[in-house]
Formats: sequence, structure tokens, C-alpha cells
Amino acid sequence: GRAIAVNVDGKAQTLNDNKFTLKATAGTHLIIASVSETDKYMGANANATFTVDKLDSEIAVTATDVKVGERSTVSISVSENATGIVIVNVGSTEYSLNLENAFSIDVLMNTPGKFEVSARYLGDDVFNPSQSEIKTIEVIEKETPVVNVTIPEIKAGDDGNITMNIPNATGMLYV
Repeated sequence: GRAIAVNVDGKAQTLNDNKFTLKATAGTHLIIASVSETDKYMGANANATFTVDKLDSEIAVTATDVKVGERSTVSISVSENATGIVIVNVGSTEYSLNLENAFSIDVLMNTPGKFEVSARYLGDDVFNPSQSEIKTIEVIEKETPVVNVTIPEIKAGDDGNITMNIPNATGMLYV
């Protein structure tokens, strides 16, 4: 039989039944096929270029509402197998996440109000960049507790029971 050689971007490919499998990256590629000369046939070469497009990516962001002084968890989800960097915007502050080790961040929220949250995936060798929809974090003021104190009439020399109550509170009360 005639020897067939195939190169893609200068790299030799292994043929099996005159076929090969290629895991191509995005971009334009050059394929060159060569058939060796025999006693009966002359040698021949052919080449062609082909383009592999990147895949569209998807990104979504979620965030938790909190009270002033608490941390809001901002989570992202991106297309499966995506790699690289995601830029997360919370209000006017940018955070950078490397998809190799993080899919969420905890952001300390010290100012009351509503803050826009979004995420932008920068893309990689396989996926195109993408932008999430804008979500909103609501940061509410801390509650001012209501302290109820009940003092009965106490006469000199008597023990008096003073009752203190703070509804919806837990922890210790110091007097």
C-alpha cells in the first residue's frame, strides 16, 4: 500500500484506516496530506485550511441580601469546562476570580442601600467572553432593639424584681 502522511499545523497525525481524530483548538489550522510515490503512482500532496470557532459561554450571578456589617455571598456559574478569569462587580468595586479555585466570594457590606451585582467571563481558548444579567443586593440597616424594662413599686428594705425584655434578641444582657 501507499504511505499516507498527514500533518495538522506541522504536527504529524496517526492514521487508523486512513482516518484520524483531532482535538482542535479555536482558530485557523493548516492540514497537509501526502501520499508517497510507488512504482505505479506518482506521489501527491494536498493542503487545506479550516477554522474552528470558539463556543459561546454562559455566565450567571447570584447574591444574598444582608444587613449592614454582614457578608453577602456572590456566586457565579459558568459554562462547564470553562477556564480563566471572571470579573465580579459589586457596586463600584471589582473582584477577580480564577475559575481554577473559586466560584464565589464573600463581600463585606458596610453601607445600606441597593447595589448592582454582575459578572463578566473573559473567555479562554474554547469559550467566547460573556456577561451576566445584573442582579441587586439589598443591604438593610441593622435593627435598633426595643428594650422593655418593668419595675414594680419597691419599698425600702424590700427585694424587687426588675424585668428586662428585648424581643427577637439572643445572647447576654448586661446591666
